[in-house]
Amino acid sequence: MKNLYKLIILYMLKNSAEPLSDDFLFGFFFDNEYADFFTFKKALYELSDDGMIGENHTMHRTLYSITGVGIKTLVAYQDEMISPEIKNEIQLYIKENEADIKETSSVAAYCEKTADKKWRARLMILRKDKISAEFSFICDTQKDAANACLKWEKCADGICAELIDKLLNQKSN
Repeated sequence: MKNLYKLIILYMLKNSAEPLSDDFLFGFFFDNEYADFFTFKKALYELSDDGMIGENHTMHRTLYSITGVGIKTLVAYQDEMISPEIKNEIQLYIKENEADIKETSSVAAYCEKTADKKWRARLMILRKDKISAEFSFICDTQKDAANACLKWEKCADGICAELIDKLLNQKSN
């Protein structure tokens, strides 16, 4: 069963247009009563440790994507180990949650301490697990940097739209 859980995770990552959070992945296991949280986390850890999935850590979540090694493994074993019913359940789950997946995987933020003992807030827009836009600034306190990151994750789309509008559509003085 342990290998089936790993293949299910790989299949989910392969069939999603965006990286997936562990919360989203576990939601599928929980909703379908495939595995408990600890069994799921062990499978996720082993996939990462074996280089079959990549991780992108942000302040409040980790997003996972399948690697080349993971794709090769999936191709070799999916037909014999993942039933057509499970594949259909996965595809339906991803389709039903597509908007949430895009929202979760499209922004990232984290704060880091600088050499001069201040805090940098790094705010990013991601497209297919790659940074397409990034904004960073220095804060005096960790609390301010963390607060900026939290607000970014909630309203990045609106901020970016306003910034792009100001940069592209307003006349120069």
